[in-house]
Amino acid sequence: MSERQLTRRALLASGLSLCGLAPAVRLEPLPESTLASAAVRLARDAAEVGRRYLAQHRAEADREVLVDLVGERLDPSAGRLPEQIAASIRADFRDGGVVFVDGWLLSHTEARLCALAHLAAREA
Repeated sequence: MSERQLTRRALLASGLSLCGLAPAVRLEPLPESTLASAAVRLARDAAEVGRRYLAQHRAEADREVLVDLVGERLDPSAGRLPEQIAASIRADFRDGGVVFVDGWLLSHTEARLCALAHLAAREA
């Protein structure tokens, strides 16, 4: 199998879709030798998107605030969390709950999850 060069956007989208955080994106599987480095890049890219989002939305630069905002549409007793997050992302796009971050159009849910990744990376 030949290695496929992934853009940062495709890598982020595929990683989020694997986590159930975005609609499924059909990409060729990554070779095993590339999988670990792709996961590391995904985590770094998500944290960077989160950092840039928080630079625009300073009032949300708090873990508890972000958890509350993301959790508004989630019900732990109502089923699988990845499916609920994916539904929240779709609802954001449907309702106009979107934001531009460095030229990317993201749902608020996606951006806030990336912001949580940024805060978690800072705490590590």
